[in-house]
Amino acid sequence: MYKYLIPLIITFINVLPNSAKIINAEIGSFNYELDTKTKTASAVRYIYYNRGAGGTIIDFGKVEVPAYVGYKDTEFTVVELGYYCFSNCKYVYEITIPQTIKKIRASNYDLPSLKKIKVKDLKSWCAIDMEWSITNHLFSLEVNGANLEQLTIPNDVKELRRYVFSNTDIKKVVVPKHIEEIPQYAFLGCTNLEYAELNSKKIDYDAFMGCSKLVEVYIKDQIKEISTSFENCTSLNKVRIDNIESWCNIDFNFETANPLFYAKSLAIGTKDIKDLQIPEGIKTIKKYTFINGDFEHINIPNSVDSIKQGAFKGCVNIKEIKLPNSLTFCGNGTFYGCI
Repeated sequence: MYKYLIPLIITFINVLPNSAKIINAEIGSFNYELDTKTKTASAVRYIYYNRGAGGTIIDFGKVEVPAYVGYKDTEFTVVELGYYCFSNCKYVYEITIPQTIKKIRASNYDLPSLKKIKVKDLKSWCAIDMEWSITNHLFSLEVNGANLEQLTIPNDVKELRRYVFSNTDIKKVVVPKHIEEIPQYAFLGCTNLEYAELNSKKIDYDAFMGCSKLVEVYIKDQIKEISTSFENCTSLNKVRIDNIESWCNIDFNFETANPLFYAKSLAIGTKDIKDLQIPEGIKTIKKYTFINGDFEHINIPNSVDSIKQGAFKGCVNIKEIKLPNSLTFCGNGTFYGCI
């Protein structure tokens, strides 16, 4: 039977559809990889140079990535910026990115002079899959001709991607509840950010890491999980919440996951909480829930039977704590540094 096997396989391979062919081509200011099957293009290298004094090669500073390129009577949609697209582009100060871009592989970019990125709308920008931050220093994001300093995520944006606003010079951000998760590094290094109002269900690791001017964060009542999202946000001095009950329902995975670690001051509306009354009905006070809070009086009701690790750690201003008879468990360091 085996003598028939090879001819059958050969026949099968011959009837397979032609696989995609990748063509490397220099078109305008970029080298591209062109996919003849999908009619899409990846910009793999920015190549347009001017020569300076003495023949020194200097990158042309203002770059516009095209949405479409033509090659041999075929139009290709530019959907990706490749790993080395802007490597060693030390004099590029402005990049315009079209709505067609779906992926940016920015791990090897070198853009020390970058000051601005221009996009048409937030919906297409927020849909880009970014493997790394485009640059490691602050830059302006211009949306439809206006610099983005105060950002409210619009309703037509359904999700955020990693690094989406990292290192942008926004000063205020509002993330409404239709955005269910704020992903890793979404606002990494936004060192001009001063205020954040957040109502997603989850805030992921390092979402606001290094936002050194962040002064106030408003944690709305939909949030259920915060990872170590506020590392090095050392200027925080206020955490606003809707109510104590929703705050007690948040899972913090580590001490610095809780913005109260830095801020110390917890407030409902405009009123700072000094006398902390845990609502009746709360059974467990979770890990690090009130860490470093500047409370003076704490009253815990009889519904509470468990207080987890570090829940009141570092609350150095406490004068009085009322514990219930119902309490059966206190985790490690629950009141460390309080007494």
